[in-house]
Amino acid sequence: MLKKELVSVIITTKNEGAVLRRLLRSIKDQLHKNIEIIVVDNNSIDNTKKIALEFTRSVYNFGPERSAQRNHGAKKSKGKYLIFLDADMELTKNVVKDCMCLMNSDKKMGGAVIPEKSIARSYWEKVKAFEREFYNEHGDPITDAARFFKKNVFVMMKK
Repeated sequence: MLKKELVSVIITTKNEGAVLRRLLRSIKDQLHKNIEIIVVDNNSIDNTKKIALEFTRSVYNFGPERSAQRNHGAKKSKGKYLIFLDADMELTKNVVKDCMCLMNSDKKMGGAVIPEKSIARSYWEKVKAFEREFYNEHGDPITDAARFFKKNVFVMMKK
């Protein structure tokens, strides 16, 4: 049953050409394959959109900021589930499958937090990783946010 359910991966970008390909490859490597990738870009001047188009036709230009971009991506999505990602992330191969299983294990559950671990390769990623070290190393409920939602719950939350 889970294999047929579509998951919409919504990625917000602005000049993310240096990191976007890594995330997109990790999405393509997911164990769950029924995924649509939606990239919502905010007027990038680098090669972000070109890289995104290598992986999906669903590339939109929309702003002015991340929340508006996410809402626009959700509006364009076709999946039963939504996952919101930042371009500098990288997923382990079972993240989408595990989130779907979690959602289906409890029908009352509408969203899930995906624990984040900073992988620092570039200078700015190292800065971000350093900042995260100041938070609880096992996940911080104040700074970690839900990223995976049942679409009907996300749409209902916006009203």
